Amino acid sequence: MTVVALLQPRLFALRNVVRRGPLRAATVAGLVGAFWIGSFVLFTHVLGYFHRLGDFGPFLTQRLLTLLFLTFFGVLLVSNTVTALTTYYLAGEVVPLLTAPLPHRRLHHARFVETLAASSWMVLLVGLPALLSYGVVYRAGALFYAAAVGVLGTFLVIPAALGVLATTGLVLLFPARRMREALLVGSGLALGALVFGVRLLRPERLAHPAGLVGFAGFLAGVGAKGSPWLPTTWAVEVLVPLLGA
Repeated sequence: MTVVALLQPRLFALRNVVRRGPLRAATVAGLVGAFWIGSFVLFTHVLGYFHRLGDFGPFLTQRLLTLLFLTFFGVLLVSNTVTALTTYYLAGEVVPLLTAPLPHRRLHHARFVETLAASSWMVLLVGLPALLSYGVVYRAGALFYAAAVGVLGTFLVIPAALGVLATTGLVLLFPARRMREALLVGSGLALGALVFGVRLLRPERLAHPAGLVGFAGFLAGVGAKGSPWLPTTWAVEVLVPLLGA
């Protein structure tokens, strides 16, 4: 049994949801499209302001990209840890699959792909319009867009692998169901803190020049250059030179 065959039940379930509720699927697609357009307009507005700042603009452009990838990395690490707990240990089909005559390595690969897909949609929802706005504002060539797809795909895999490793270590120490409850509570608190932090930044101010000045000052004081050991630094160092900023 191949990895694709192991993933087919999930794909069929998704297809059935779309077929049985076309109106709901169309509504979700419309909301996603509206969110993408809004995110693209917002990032284009901010990056356009940075682009007009002259020599200081590339510095702020790189800082914003670093902040985005750092945020994505943190969200993905937590999300993959929580999701892996279900896909690897708590899902109802895990025990029958383990007793089936198929290689455990192949089962692990299928579970990993499922964890990756279930945990990465939120980052793709924000990351794709953000990277597109970078390319549009700085008039990047096709190489930037190809690199952005490759970087984002690779970037998603790393926290997924770390999340699976973290989950495996936690399950060896604590019961899986209790760990799930604790991780869900912790994730909720972290999400609440993130929303509170975003509200403190007051993103609606970015629609006005004074707000953009304050946001530029915030980015300038975010901190020093990222660690060379972090995937966020690798992603930024690949993409920024291709922008020609």
